[in-house]
Amino acid sequence: MVMIHISLHGRRILLAVALLLFTISCKNLTTNSISGQSVSFVFHNMKQSHATEVYALWFEVPKSAAYSKLIPLHGTNISKLVSTFTVDPSGAIVGFDTTGLAARIGLDYALIIRAELSVEHSDSIGSAPTAIFLVNEISGTKSTGNSTITALHPLAFTPDIAPITSVATLASSASTPNHYTGEVYLMNATDASNTSPGIGNFISILAPWQYGLWTIDSSVSPPAETFLGYFSSPTGKDTKSTHDSYNYPGGRSPSDTTKPLFDLTTGKGYVLVNAEPPMENGKEPSVPFPAPILFGMIPAHRTSFTPFTIQNVTASLPTIDITIYR
Repeated sequence: MVMIHISLHGRRILLAVALLLFTISCKNLTTNSISGQSVSFVFHNMKQSHATEVYALWFEVPKSAAYSKLIPLHGTNISKLVSTFTVDPSGAIVGFDTTGLAARIGLDYALIIRAELSVEHSDSIGSAPTAIFLVNEISGTKSTGNSTITALHPLAFTPDIAPITSVATLASSASTPNHYTGEVYLMNATDASNTSPGIGNFISILAPWQYGLWTIDSSVSPPAETFLGYFSSPTGKDTKSTHDSYNYPGGRSPSDTTKPLFDLTTGKGYVLVNAEPPMENGKEPSVPFPAPILFGMIPAHRTSFTPFTIQNVTASLPTIDITIYR
């Protein structure tokens, strides 16, 4: 049997990271028999993706059945789709289906090299992963293969994002000094002329992923999530820099200057740096993709040019435990 064990928790990054309270439950699903072999999947911390996206789980296998793990045929591997699925607002896995998996793999399970989870546009899933989110090699014994696929892998986000640190600063221009309550930058600044990058140990994320910068104002319901832009460097402006006051990622919340400025200094304002997959037709994301990298609360009554710390939260990224009974 293919046994799918799923650990679940709520969608909101705000609750999952800021409060560090993970509501976890389990479900056991059983599908059809697969030639006496079985695969077990245990999902951890999976959250709802963007509305037009699905998750896709893949097994990477050699093109030739003559492949040997002792003598690999480099460049001759292909990815086989296990299943697509979504995650609903409660955290439940929806649509995971391994019917006919053995036929789709087409090789003995002992030849599975690695497992990958990608993010795909729901209407354009190809024959290979587009944006690899979680990945790892399959190891184990002759009878059992094991893997925990993770974002902290050289083929996903890269393990080097784990040491990233950051501070942020509330600040506005000299012409609008009181606007600092709704304007934040990833910079370390004690005044307008004494600034430096806020992010330490910066490492580029692997394409097609991009760093996204958000503010979250939870003083309103539902929380107001403002996308400040994509960025690829700790210095220089982000992709939504029209009204930015400083040469660092950041800006005004909301970005639309015709709308009232949010007050992020109530003790219910947050800064989030996440990883964003490519959006369909180049659209901007309206909500954060659930891949948090840095997250921090803006201290209540924080004054301008008083930096505060943003925590590295990559430990909260999802993982999937996979066991292959060969």
